[in-house]
Amino acid sequence: MSRRSKVVKVKECLRLDQMGGISYRMIGKSIGCSHNTVKKILDRAIEKNITWTQAQGMEERELEILLYGESAYSGQFDRQSGHIRPLNPE
Repeated sequence: MSRRSKVVKVKECLRLDQMGGISYRMIGKSIGCSHNTVKKILDRAIEKNITWTQAQGMEERELEILLYGESAYSGQFDRQSGHIRPLNPE
């Protein structure tokens, strides 16, 4: 699975959860993953204090870094420019 599709699924998971009344199993079927994966995604979002309202306005790279850390990329994310800076610029 590409990084893009992973983050799109995270956003869709957050969106469906905020609607309320939808089980993890139903969310999982909608986005193509298990209910356990849905729970892990939502637990991580809660741990990092990220809501659907915040996530919908974020670039995919920014959301992934906030959820999974900068180690998800081989560089550092510059929030101001929205770009990844290489760790060892030449």
